[in-house]
Amino acid sequence: MSEIVCEGCGAVTAGYDTVNYGSIDVGYRVLCSRCFNSEVATRVGLDKFEHVRLEPVKLSDCNGVMHEFHLRTHLHGDIVSLEAFELRDGAPGGYEFQIVGDPRDDLFSLCGRLVEKMRRALAVMHVRRGRLGLEIIEEGCVALAI
Repeated sequence: MSEIVCEGCGAVTAGYDTVNYGSIDVGYRVLCSRCFNSEVATRVGLDKFEHVRLEPVKLSDCNGVMHEFHLRTHLHGDIVSLEAFELRDGAPGGYEFQIVGDPRDDLFSLCGRLVEKMRRALAVMHVRRGRLGLEIIEEGCVALAI
């Protein structure tokens, strides 16, 4: 896993939790998610936006296999994105989920909605091994996975 020093606060941060932020005119800085969200909140006048650091969540799939999801929050002006992802070799990979909401709403409620979305998706088998290899399972039909 690559670790990067945030140019805002100086914290050593996992590479997957950083953003290249700026413009051609003023240049770019590598910021941790907290510093990125703070910069965006200042620019759009969201004085009360609070970056919440969320601990990883473990959920099992329909086969009983446990999956650990890391959570990341990014403020994008008038929306906030909450993302959940597995890590493969130190980078996001495997299952990935996202939900967006109003940055003035409670982020813990948004996180609860994301976890429910994840539970529903993990409770269903989406791929199976068929005579041609992996196949995507859809309602009433099977399509070949590429």
